[in-house]
Amino acid sequence: MSKIKFTDTYFSEYGTYFMYPTCSASVKTLEGKQITIKGYFLEVVSKENIYMLSKGPM
Repeated sequence: MSKIKFTDTYFSEYGTYFMYPTCSASVKTLEGKQITIKGYFLEVVSKENIYMLSKGPM
């Protein structure tokens, strides 16, 4: 995940900026492959099923 860079990108359909991911070549080679990621599964908004994976516990 550290090989993914995020930049503020404007989305006209929403009228605001969002963090947009850009993957390195090494990450792109994983496309379509099954991988295991270790981390902490955190609820952001449980009613809307919004979650995130974190490097450490919060």
